[in-house]
Amino acid sequence: MFKEDLKNVIRYIDLDKEALKSLIGNKVIDLNYKYRKISLSESFIEEKDINYNLNKIRLGFFKCLKSSEVCILFRFLKRVKQCNCLIVDISYNELSSNNILELASAISHIQNLNELQIGLGLNQINDYSGLQKLFDSLLGFPKLQSLSLLLYYMNIKNEQVQYLSSKLKQLSNITQLDIRFNYNTLTDESLITLSQAISQLNQLQQLFLGYWNNDLSDAGFSALFENLFESSQKLTEVVLQLKVNQNKIRDNSLILQNKNQALKKLHVQIQNSNLKYFFILQDLPQIEDLLIEFEQTELSELAFQQVSSMISYCSKSNCFNKLKLFIPLKSQYINQFSKSLSLCNQLQILNLKCTQQTGMKEFLEQFSVKDFTQLNLKELELVLGCHFNNELISFLCQLLSTQQNLINLNLQLINDKANDIIVFEMKCLFDYLQNLKQLKILSLQIEQFNQLPNSGQIIGNSISQIKTLEQLEINFSNNKFNEIGVKAIIDSLSALKDLQKLKIKLSNNPIKIEELGRATQGLSQLDNLKRLFFIIDLNESYDQHDILFDLSNNLKKNIKLQYLQINLFGFEFPNTQALRAIKKIINLVEYIILF
Repeated sequence: MFKEDLKNVIRYIDLDKEALKSLIGNKVIDLNYKYRKISLSESFIEEKDINYNLNKIRLGFFKCLKSSEVCILFRFLKRVKQCNCLIVDISYNELSSNNILELASAISHIQNLNELQIGLGLNQINDYSGLQKLFDSLLGFPKLQSLSLLLYYMNIKNEQVQYLSSKLKQLSNITQLDIRFNYNTLTDESLITLSQAISQLNQLQQLFLGYWNNDLSDAGFSALFENLFESSQKLTEVVLQLKVNQNKIRDNSLILQNKNQALKKLHVQIQNSNLKYFFILQDLPQIEDLLIEFEQTELSELAFQQVSSMISYCSKSNCFNKLKLFIPLKSQYINQFSKSLSLCNQLQILNLKCTQQTGMKEFLEQFSVKDFTQLNLKELELVLGCHFNNELISFLCQLLSTQQNLINLNLQLINDKANDIIVFEMKCLFDYLQNLKQLKILSLQIEQFNQLPNSGQIIGNSISQIKTLEQLEINFSNNKFNEIGVKAIIDSLSALKDLQKLKIKLSNNPIKIEELGRATQGLSQLDNLKRLFFIIDLNESYDQHDILFDLSNNLKKNIKLQYLQINLFGFEFPNTQALRAIKKIINLVEYIILF
């Protein structure tokens, strides 16, 4: 019987009974499910009182529909007369080409459509007639302004992309375009044809193009950038996901005269490549947001110089306020890179990620004593993964001391080799956090530091001094953190009178479960807490239910708590009484419990 209760807890829903109640008379239909057990039968389309003249429909069914239920969904869509926004994501449901053909037929008659998103990813097909029919149907929506096609992991070939390109050129009113061909079998030929078609969309303002894990060379890479940035489009936002085959790269340089003076946001994400060159846009008068991410990618000296040059060109824009870099650092390039960064005196938001030992010392040393003093940041994210020692911690402290006006700090330190850090050095790090008098959002992720069991009081005391905090995330996974340290931190949070959102993650720590209720008693003192996330997963399975009772008792006094998520991975399934205890929390609007 209690298993039926869990279905309610994780929002199990019978669409024949429950969902139709929310559809009757509404102008918006929003049903979105992932990996959930649902029931969809003919009664879903037999309800007479559903309004089929709608503002928005979102139907998301990720890996949860049978073939017969997909057909029912399409018959429902055939009844829709007009709709402004249609989102249908039926990824990972073992669809056939005939299913896609039925989808194209089901939506082709809908009037007044100006926003369309179709998700078909993770459905391997061998017959492409249905996909071509879907592309044909796009021409039947003359008012269409926003188009999103999520077609990843579908075994799509160059010919299908070329067919889509021939249709795209005719969509003259498109202002937002999102196409994701990640993880298919595409080559340069498809990317060149597609980028040429995109360059002819004169009204296009926002572009997201996903081409990860296809067989591209630098010819496709070059053609893409030339088609996008040497045309006279009015693009304001561009996000590109690329992978370049390292066996198809020549030693070359790509410097573009950017004709698109309206560009405000540029995100370039490149994975699993060995780049001998990058590219440079020389004229970016309106750029506000630049992201360059190299995942598992090696850079030559030339490519690294080009990245630095791109940052320098962006710094000339008075609007440039957000920079995010995930790059492999090399000590011999740090000086040039840090000089480029020091020119960006308009920056408000800086995200830096480096997860390698080589160059880390120079990285922290250069930035802490030279270049960070030129910046006046409001938001800083540092993701650093290496073999930490006292010297690196000291450099990090110096770096943080240069930024006294931070509002949002996300600090992720992942030690790639567990070692003992002297408590004094860790205390210095947390003492510097106390000086951030304007900080409202703090996220701390500190993993694989063996010394942390003795640092609970130090961390708690430091955090409690940041009186302005409204949101706090603490992730101390993979340490030797015990229940005493947990209690010390949670008890100290009562000093944070403005705290509204708290997330605590304590995976893989030697915590005595029977003491966890006592350790979390301090939660009851957080008077203004509205959202709580509590995550703890164990290596062993525990037959207990007291933790839910303890947490619910500790939260009964939190009259403003509206959202609760508890992840208890590794625990046995709770009984009905334990679940009902959570429901007794006053004013709780939404809760999720995962086991």
